[in-house]
Amino acid sequence: MQSAPAAPLPSLWGLRIQRNCSEKTDFDFWSPQTAQEAFRDEQQIIRTGQPMIGKIEKLTHPDGRVSWDYTTKLPLKDSQGRIIGICDVAFPIRAKRLYPSFHRRAL
Repeated sequence: MQSAPAAPLPSLWGLRIQRNCSEKTDFDFWSPQTAQEAFRDEQQIIRTGQPMIGKIEKLTHPDGRVSWDYTTKLPLKDSQGRIIGICDVAFPIRAKRLYPSFHRRAL
């Protein structure tokens, strides 16, 4: 799967314009562990056609920083119902007081 991020994301990833993201994958932006988990989730959605709703994800950045997202991934379908991609909507979990409860749910 290729990335097609929302407008603000390219600058977060050090890219000048969104066009630079068109041939990137999660493996270009995340640690191998985080990218592999995202890949497995997306492959399951493609296989089953079932969305992944409200997953709490631990994200390890290439520099070792850890963050948490509340993520929903939906299959994108063409007019004939074939899955042609994934829509990934993620919200960062920023309140440090919430980390312990989210962490327990994520494990």
